[in-house]
Amino acid sequence: MEVADYKKDSLFFVDKAIDKRWEMRRIVRESYKKDLRAGDFEKVFDWFVEFLNEYNLELFDFLVTAENWFLPQKIAFNSNLSAPDAVHLASAMIGAYNGQCQVFITNDKFFAAEANKVIGNRKLTGKLKLKIMTIAEVEKKYFPQKPI
Repeated sequence: MEVADYKKDSLFFVDKAIDKRWEMRRIVRESYKKDLRAGDFEKVFDWFVEFLNEYNLELFDFLVTAENWFLPQKIAFNSNLSAPDAVHLASAMIGAYNGQCQVFITNDKFFAAEANKVIGNRKLTGKLKLKIMTIAEVEKKYFPQKPI
């Protein structure tokens, strides 16, 4: 979900706002009401498939039972996270409990701080620890630049 938002923001800023030579204030104001079209969403999907293939990643749905949904409810009621963010974090936490998720990637500093509080309260430690990282941190740690 985060990488899809990242790519949509990129398409909006590069293909729309900068090409139209908007002022920075207008870009910031308009970023909350993007005007992407079907063709743009296809670009996002194509980019995402390429991203998954390049890094050999798999996607999992961890909220598959009614019992699994208690965790995002608990997070939503006991943290400053929004409902969608609580669902997103709960999915990663359940994946960590199952040994299938080790890193949660986000550039949202507020989310990262709140998620780390929630994770700390749930005592996700040892080999099942869930680490919150930015895209830049992931690139630096797991995908170092190759010399040209």
